[in-house]
Amino acid sequence: MERFVYADNAATTKITQPVLDAMMPYLTEEYGNPSSLHSVGQRAAELLMLMGDLERLGDHAMNLLESGEELRDRKIELPPEDRRQLRVLTEAVEEIADLALAAFRREDAAALGQVEALEQVIDGLRQRLRARRIRETQPGEGAMELSFVWSDVLTDLERAADHCCNIMECVADLSAGNRNLHAAQLAVRQRDPAFDSRVRTYEQKYRL
Repeated sequence: MERFVYADNAATTKITQPVLDAMMPYLTEEYGNPSSLHSVGQRAAELLMLMGDLERLGDHAMNLLESGEELRDRKIELPPEDRRQLRVLTEAVEEIADLALAAFRREDAAALGQVEALEQVIDGLRQRLRARRIRETQPGEGAMELSFVWSDVLTDLERAADHCCNIMECVADLSAGNRNLHAAQLAVRQRDPAFDSRVRTYEQKYRL
């Protein structure tokens, strides 16, 4: 019996059963027109935005992998202090991803305030790490290459956190049944003393 091998996956790839199972609710139940103003359409629009953010998370993960491979191939090693501080930022991004993805699975926006506070802390970490690298870069073999890769890594981590925050905000809108509700409430939340308290807690947890 001849075995058929399909070799045109660059054009069209068969959907695996787990992917098909995951997509079925959006093909049979969540099928609203995302351009419409009715609730079914608005929910579909939020889900499309959410899927885009999930895809971007995967893109940034691939970018980080490629940055690591570039350092390996060029035989460039991060100094110990860079590794330590990068670990702090990475752990913060891992936490925000865990919070956002758990909220997505449960469609529960209870952690929205935590995610927004942590995203603000991650922004600050990225700025400080970038500024320190600029200050401390010394002429020498591999110095410029390291600086470029360092900048790329910080950008990918910070943008991954941004997408986690977007996911959380979409979950909040979906659970409330009101698109863009989070945007109207964000300014109010950021004036809440509890928000400042959460930011300070995360700043202590992820101190450089």
